[in-house]
Parts: sequence; C-alpha cells; structure tokens
Amino acid sequence: MRVVSRVINAAWLFSAVALIPQAARATTLTGPACVSDTFNAYSQLSVGCHSGVLQLFSFDLFTLDTTGLHAASTGLLNTITVAPVWDSLAGSLQLTVGGFTPFHVDAANAAGYEIRFTVDLAPVIAGEAIAMDPPFGSVIGTHYFCMDDLFSAGTGLCTSGTPPGQASFGIGTPAYISFVPLLYLLDTRTDIQLNQNLDTPSGFDGVVYTFQTTSGTAPGRHHRTDRGRPRRPHPRSRQ
Repeated sequence: MRVVSRVINAAWLFSAVALIPQAARATTLTGPACVSDTFNAYSQLSVGCHSGVLQLFSFDLFTLDTTGLHAASTGLLNTITVAPVWDSLAGSLQLTVGGFTPFHVDAANAAGYEIRFTVDLAPVIAGEAIAMDPPFGSVIGTHYFCMDDLFSAGTGLCTSGTPPGQASFGIGTPAYISFVPLLYLLDTRTDIQLNQNLDTPSGFDGVVYTFQTTSGTAPGRHHRTDRGRPRRPHPRSRQ
C-alpha cells in the first residue's frame, strides 16, 4: 500500500509576531546536550536536552492496537533509540527515532506505535519534514502537531481547544510542513500503523524528523491562512 504524501503549510497573517525582538524569542537552554541514546534514557530526562538551538523534552512512546494506547514496555524503551544530528550551517536538526526492525509483523498480524516529544526554545522553527527509514509492506504514518501550544491531556486537542495540525506520510512519501510566521514551540505526536489490512508483511526501522530553524528556507511550499497571535505555554505544563 502506498500513501500519498501531503504538504502541510501552516501560516497566519498576524504581523505583530514579526515585530517581537529576536532577544525576546530565545531563552536559556537547559539540561545536558542531546546525544544518541535509548528512548528510555530520553524519557527520563527531567528537563529534556538541547541540540544546537533546540530544546527537546517530554519524550513518550506507546504501542497501539485495537484496544487503544498502551505505555511501551521497558524492553521496547531500551531497544528503540533516539539519535540527534545538528547541522550548524543549515541551522537544522535531524532526529531519528529508530530500532523498530525487530518488531516487523507478518501478513497475519498488525502493530502500531505512537511517538511523542516537544521542541522548544529555538529562535524560530521554520519547518519540519518526516520520513520513514526504511519501510516495507504497508506502513502508514500520521503526524499531529500543536503550533505554539501543547496537547491537552486526554482530549486529542491542543490546550487552546483547537484541533492539531496533521500530515500523512508513508513508503516513499515523506511529509513536509512549513510554518509562516515562524514558531517558538512545537508539540508533536506521530502514529505509525503496520499492516492494518492484515494482508502483507510490514515493517520499518525508524522515523526521521528534520526541523529547520533560524531564517532558513522551510521544507515544502508556503501558504497563508489566518491565525491569532501565538501563545507560549510553559513547557512543563504538558501531561
């Protein structure tokens, strides 16, 4: 099964955002530098970690099945890895959540995962790309995101009450998201479904996120829609 890629362009006309001084946008990075480690280690970081100009925190991993969402086992958390690579020249972060190769499914079984984390404290977040590495069979990804906001616990909505943004990606079809004006906070949830139709062996090794920062060109094309002035919730308010 092939999934048609979607280019999502999030933009607003509220020009006052562009007038906020650069010094007012940045805050002090906290915690250790982000390094390649297990998802379990990332989930235990009390204040997160930083890579380049980005602060990363609130890492959570779940499994998905027909009965709902379940906290990942310790074994899964210690198998899945998080690998950040900061490109100072491009002002971008590539973050790979990998290690899913041992959990491929045969044609008679399905599986699902949800990856959560938050990106904050950049001067700007201009865009995001999400891709599979490397998938086979039937693998469908859906990326949800709250812009300058956090997810509200148990509702599926952002804390402002608005629905999150959404982008689909799959085999050979990455998703590209651009933000105009630029963001200061991005809360993310990514759902991966394997072999939903129970008809083909399926699997993947990882999800590769690319975050574009500073004033660089965001992935994808730009499109403008209306939105009010962004709020900056306290990062630790997320549940």
